[in-house]
Amino acid sequence: MALSRYAHACHEAGHVIAAWHSARVVHVTLAKLGPSRGFVEYAVIPDFHDSPFSRWSHIVVMLAGIAGAFGRGHRVQARDCESDLSEARRLAAELALQCDVYQALPVETTSRTTITRMYAETPGAPVGHVLEAAYLKARALLACYRVEHFTVAVALYCLSELRSAELRELLGPRRIGKIFEFRRGRVSILAMICRLGRVVWRRVWQKSKHVTIFRRLNESTGRVVENVRKTP
Repeated sequence: MALSRYAHACHEAGHVIAAWHSARVVHVTLAKLGPSRGFVEYAVIPDFHDSPFSRWSHIVVMLAGIAGAFGRGHRVQARDCESDLSEARRLAAELALQCDVYQALPVETTSRTTITRMYAETPGAPVGHVLEAAYLKARALLACYRVEHFTVAVALYCLSELRSAELRELLGPRRIGKIFEFRRGRVSILAMICRLGRVVWRRVWQKSKHVTIFRRLNESTGRVVENVRKTP
């Protein structure tokens, strides 16, 4: 069964939260939710494809979408996120060849998580270890920012698209110190609801303003429009 629209919103919101709090991401430019799929655009630092920790960061961002959907109680199947799984596995294989992952990774785990079970061919060590550790890191990140994750998911569900300025208003300024920054204090649900209300209200106001201007333009130039329509 295909994912619902809200499940897709939770998936894309997971990508947004992980990218927003990654030190290897310069800024998140756009999050969009389509009829069946969505995407998140973000700019990365120049050495993103060379540094081991940049690869690690990218894997966490890739798997954060799956963690975001699972974390909200949705059942996710491999076909719903094939591109994320394949990209994460490719990067994990490159990272395993690039360095000693058992010493370089910030998170160590030997347990088999949900992520490795989603592959038709179960990844072996050390690739499986990289994927499991990245998935656990993504889950921990979304648990830390669960209110923000829910807010971004609802905003995507309602508006279908969030631009950079709107994400900044929802999530606040980016404070990056480590590879992934975990906040000490928590944002209240009421504060996030107020932020969400401002973003939705501004989008609706801008849309209604454009529609009003367009209608006034038609009313003031009715004859001109009518003559144009009659021209073959």
